[in-house]
Amino acid sequence: MNDDWDALMDDTTTLDDIWTLVTKGDGEIYDNIDTIGEDLHALKAELRELRASLDKVNKKLRPLSFKTREEAIRRANAILNQSPIFGDLCFDYDT
Repeated sequence: MNDDWDALMDDTTTLDDIWTLVTKGDGEIYDNIDTIGEDLHALKAELRELRASLDKVNKKLRPLSFKTREEAIRRANAILNQSPIFGDLCFDYDT
């Protein structure tokens, strides 16, 4: 079932797709509804961790004053690169 859920998690997922998965397509709810709850709890924990990481980045940036926008972006990217979650994320100078 987890593979089915992973396949659904993209930009094209609709509520009908999720309902079909949850009801096996025949309107009967999965017996193992706990699996869905576990997946939701895991997602919630990941979101909390993400929020905590963003808060840390924000706290590090807040007291700093920058003379240029590029300097601020360089500092933000340096902080993000230290994070295990955001290591691949960088701000673009052109945005």
